[in-house]
Amino acid sequence: MKKILLNLLISCLALMAWTQNTDEVRIAEGKKAYEAGKYDAALAAYTQLTQKGYQSFELYYNLGNTYFKLNDIANAILNYERAKKLNQTDEDLLFNLQLTNTKITDKVSVLPTGNGFKKLTQSLNTDTWGLLSLAAFILATGMLFLFLYVQSLSLKRFVLGTFFVLIFFSIFTYILAHQSEKWRKNASEGIIFNPSVTVMSSPNASGTQLFVIHEGLKVEILESNNKHLKIKLADGNVGWINETDLEKI
Repeated sequence: MKKILLNLLISCLALMAWTQNTDEVRIAEGKKAYEAGKYDAALAAYTQLTQKGYQSFELYYNLGNTYFKLNDIANAILNYERAKKLNQTDEDLLFNLQLTNTKITDKVSVLPTGNGFKKLTQSLNTDTWGLLSLAAFILATGMLFLFLYVQSLSLKRFVLGTFFVLIFFSIFTYILAHQSEKWRKNASEGIIFNPSVTVMSSPNASGTQLFVIHEGLKVEILESNNKHLKIKLADGNVGWINETDLEKI
């Protein structure tokens, strides 16, 4: 029985290694095709991974670049935004996303939120906040051990004070990491995929036409009702559209 379980475990590990290797090969194929200017071939290689459910910053970033080269702006923005959910601080991604957004029709001003805590939380990604919290905790532990060995009273006070500062910083950055991950998971956003969409005042045809938005615009999804979505623009405007007008990020 033990031998059977061991063989099964080895087989599972081998399958996982083979799958990971295959995914890396697909990404390498996509990169090679992209660098050669064969954007359709690059897209085909990357799409095989997305169809399998594979997700990574690198994949979405490369897809965004490929769609941009193919002049598919909506899909480029969609994949850049998906990459941004996994890494909010990559400078190349942020530059490419900003550049791509200049290609869309709607130039929507961002409404100031006034939420300083949220801005601070989103200034770094979840992993970075987590690493800062862990590093501060490790240093605090070191200070605690140092406190037990130093003899000087003034040095003990300094070490103890540093310990409490590091513990506070560790707890605070852990809270930021937790909140960042919570907001990332709960955020419901999408990209408009129809060339022109009329936003209505209610989730039915009898509503009033409020305004028109266009392909490539990013919107926040507030709620769903009878195959309609209530959306909010960055400038605060709210209304209803068909769920088929939008692709979720």
